[in-house]
Amino acid sequence: MILTLVVGFVGASLFANSRTPSYEAAAKVTLGNTPAGGSITNPAEPDPATEADKLKSTAIATAVANKVAKGEDPDKLLGGLTVAYVSNRNVLDLTYADTSAEQARTLVNAFASEYAAKREADAKGFYDNELTKLNADLTTTGTSLIAIDPQINAKSNALNELGRTQGTLTQEQLDQRQQLNLDISTLQFQKNTLTQRALALQGDISTTQRARDNRAKAADVTREASLPTSPIGVSNSLVKLAGGLLGLIAGVVLAFTLARLDRSATDSSEVEEATGAPVLANVPVFRLTRANGVNALVMVTNGRSLRMQRARESYRRLRTSLHMQIAKTGRNSIIITSAHPSEGKSITAANLAIANAQAGKRTVLVSADLRRPSIERLLSVPNDKGLSDWLAEETEAIVQELPSIPNLSVIVAGNHLDRPGELIASPRLTSLIRDLEAEYDLVILDTPPVLATADAATIASSVGGALIVVDGRRTDLKVLQLISSELNRAGGRVFGSVLNRTRTQPGHSLLRRGAYAYERAARKRLD
Repeated sequence: MILTLVVGFVGASLFANSRTPSYEAAAKVTLGNTPAGGSITNPAEPDPATEADKLKSTAIATAVANKVAKGEDPDKLLGGLTVAYVSNRNVLDLTYADTSAEQARTLVNAFASEYAAKREADAKGFYDNELTKLNADLTTTGTSLIAIDPQINAKSNALNELGRTQGTLTQEQLDQRQQLNLDISTLQFQKNTLTQRALALQGDISTTQRARDNRAKAADVTREASLPTSPIGVSNSLVKLAGGLLGLIAGVVLAFTLARLDRSATDSSEVEEATGAPVLANVPVFRLTRANGVNALVMVTNGRSLRMQRARESYRRLRTSLHMQIAKTGRNSIIITSAHPSEGKSITAANLAIANAQAGKRTVLVSADLRRPSIERLLSVPNDKGLSDWLAEETEAIVQELPSIPNLSVIVAGNHLDRPGELIASPRLTSLIRDLEAEYDLVILDTPPVLATADAATIASSVGGALIVVDGRRTDLKVLQLISSELNRAGGRVFGSVLNRTRTQPGHSLLRRGAYAYERAARKRLD
């Protein structure tokens, strides 16, 4: 511990002395409404997220570089800028970090002022553009009005001249008079329309001018940055103190870890003492050479390696020892569980079921781990209607025969997996187990780990006994004591344990109730 304390303190001191101080200056910009995105009479409210992106744009950074940091790369200047906002407040909070306090203040104020000026210019430009368009439209309308009066006068004079004609008008003169009256009416209508348009345009121009003259600022720097007086971050003295403290903690943790290394379940006698039940088999570690775990079924593979042969023999011994335990209770149903995920319980359940079937015993394997079922992939059977559907009273026929393995049947997990805890606690499961016990020589249920959910403890009281699979490389003895106690408190009986993955370097697993995730689409290792 003294060594780790010294190392931590020295390391923290070297780090503190090598740090370059950094200063941070802050400014604030208040946003106002702008007609861009809205209208002259109903300006749009600003979107702080969009405006923050605009403030951090290369265009603003270029303007800042040209004004206060000539020669600097605009993108590099943006590296020290941070813009924060709250969605329901029209305020942008700017901070700038730099090794120079003066530069930090100068740059943050420059970013704030350049952005505010740009937003103001954009708002004013919007009004100016609108006025330019309105005035141009008014000029065009006035020109049309001026041109229409001479046409009306000419038509009226022609009509008057026709009216002074002596005698009866000819048909041609009558038609001419009718056409002149129609033309005059049309021209008068056009004149009235143009006059109304001119009046409307004059009103729009007045409205736009008032809106421009009376508008609030589109952006205003409401707080300029002051000169930072101290660097940001933790002081050097606190860094050194923290380094020494972390070194001390690391020493304590290391000492505790070393003291706990020999607590992994590597010895059969220690496992038996922790569980209060015999170790029924020791299964050596063997490689899963297929991604779907098919080669984990050593009872049906052709592997002739020493490890494969030893593994097959271990499952046969497990079968024999288990039947001796079953004979004491008169119940031929068991659950197979473990402390944590990935200790090999599903592989053990599948191989044990195959070994029992190969001995001529009618065996049914139930995939009762509804949260992360693995039996289906191991046996390459489709996960159609199964246990969860039966418990939810959605189907009746759920037992599948396996033609490739005589005497072995399987019940898959099924598709009704949204509330596994409630389904497992259903009285229908107890009834199903009783029915299966009457029909088969051995009923094996693959259940979730005890420390992950309450499912295994719930089922334990409905079967003859429990078989605990122990990872000899990492399962902690205290964990075994805990899960044995939980199974016993739930009314279950521990038949024994399987010391799995033996003759390897022991690992270590701290006592924990890890999160037992639902089945993932791709998992490197089957449970």
